[in-house]
Amino acid sequence: MQKILAGDLAEDGSMALESAGRSQRLSAYEVAAFTIVSMADAMEQWFSWQEDIYSQFPQVQNQRQQGVHWAASLWPGPMRPASRMLSQISDLGRALQHPALRAQLPLPPVFDHCSRQLSPGDEAAAVSLYWSVIQLDQPLVDLDAATAVLESAVRLNPWVGEPQMVLAQLYLSAGRADDAARAATSALQCFSGWGNAWDKRVQWDAWIAWTRILLQSAQQGSWPERLDKLNNLALKG
Repeated sequence: MQKILAGDLAEDGSMALESAGRSQRLSAYEVAAFTIVSMADAMEQWFSWQEDIYSQFPQVQNQRQQGVHWAASLWPGPMRPASRMLSQISDLGRALQHPALRAQLPLPPVFDHCSRQLSPGDEAAAVSLYWSVIQLDQPLVDLDAATAVLESAVRLNPWVGEPQMVLAQLYLSAGRADDAARAATSALQCFSGWGNAWDKRVQWDAWIAWTRILLQSAQQGSWPERLDKLNNLALKG
């Protein structure tokens, strides 16, 4: 992964590796396959717990003692989305645009088919903004502040669905059905592209299900005014 991120590829897309004193060369097809699998694997597994125990990944410092950093070791931790991994996944995707790799396998349908990149700074800022709403670190009565914060998060990182899904619900609560439908539709597209949840607090299919409820409510004008009616939304046909 480090060599791919560093762009250490031959003109023909192959890659030379050294392991235990032995040299081998991966073909362009093998490099492309490994890159795609690494993207999917990181998206499936990575959240704040891994981010702390593998701090500075992929240049992991192996001198940190578990007993000293016990707070970081407590599983599953706060379950916050990772603030460093998604930008690395986007860099792996861009590596697939290498002329010798591009046609080896279908490009993953993320980051505009691996043609766009997410900067580390934008990723970290977007996660912080999103999590501040999830943790209720925004005014709890008026929607304006939380909505503006989530809109900023989505502008910084439009490549994951969860912030857009939460934003869709805030739009519905504010009576902005058209905006809610657009946000929910975009969220579903992101969820479908990844096939995995970015926010690991619930499973991917649960995010999909609630987003579909939001979209249906926006299209039908059926979002309830009473809080206690939210629990019954999934019972509607």
